[in-house]
Amino acid sequence: MLAVRAVRGYRTISFEAASLLAGALPWDLEARTLASLYAWRKEKEASVGRPAPRETEGRRDELRQVQVAEWADRLLNPSAGLATIQAVRPIMPEWLQRRYGTLTFRLTQVLSGHGCFGRYLCRIRREQTSGCHHCVGGDEDTALHTLQVCPAWDEQRRDLVAVVGADLSLPAVVKAMVGSADAWDAYVPRYTGVPWSLIGVPRLNKVMLQFKLGLLINNKYCFDD
Repeated sequence: MLAVRAVRGYRTISFEAASLLAGALPWDLEARTLASLYAWRKEKEASVGRPAPRETEGRRDELRQVQVAEWADRLLNPSAGLATIQAVRPIMPEWLQRRYGTLTFRLTQVLSGHGCFGRYLCRIRREQTSGCHHCVGGDEDTALHTLQVCPAWDEQRRDLVAVVGADLSLPAVVKAMVGSADAWDAYVPRYTGVPWSLIGVPRLNKVMLQFKLGLLINNKYCFDD
């Protein structure tokens, strides 16, 4: 639950996916790191004296890397959150070590698929169908559908592609975000409102559109969190 709150996500996000997004080592692995560090310090103190703070931090980093490698092995067969984990795991070290980029409520929706999308809303019985309200034929409405193909967001998508490139698959999105602070910022939702052309859309759909537009936003559109 703490990891879900840290990434500002829905509580339906799996523990494995939320922990990875938050960069929070599972508690059993964190406990193992602390226990190993404590044993190492006691051994050092008994032999050569108390280790210097820099040496202790270095040892902590070594032990953490060992546990991160075990964590990555666990994520080869996740119980849930497969799409999110498959996108982040290949660049897991870079994701965990990045020095920029925070997860917002809307950005987490894109990365997890849990949010204002027909598939998710139908699953939790907030929508009768999983179809997209804006596509002829009612294609299934998912985060990737919104990012990649839904014609309602062609203009915003062009602006986004200009910053991060044409590949808007989830692994490519995550890789681009980690590789550049500008690319990360291009995904952060910053939108002020709904276009005037949507005035005739029913109220519920307009609310959904506000959320969706926030998912495709780059710095051209400003949203005050």
